[in-house]
Amino acid sequence: MREAASRQVPKERLHVVVHAVDAVRQLRALGITPVMLTGDNARTGAAIAALLGVECRADLMPDD
Repeated sequence: MREAASRQVPKERLHVVVHAVDAVRQLRALGITPVMLTGDNARTGAAIAALLGVECRADLMPDD
């Protein structure tokens, strides 16, 4: 996952993605299934979720 992320993310933001990928891996090791919840549109959410290897629920509002 880390290698794929490094090819798709601008260099100045890569450290954030690498830490997020590691966090997702640690959560899974604990038996937790991470899901990304975002107010971003579905396309943006899906792109970020794909980098992290998680499910995404997008277009959400605070009351959701």
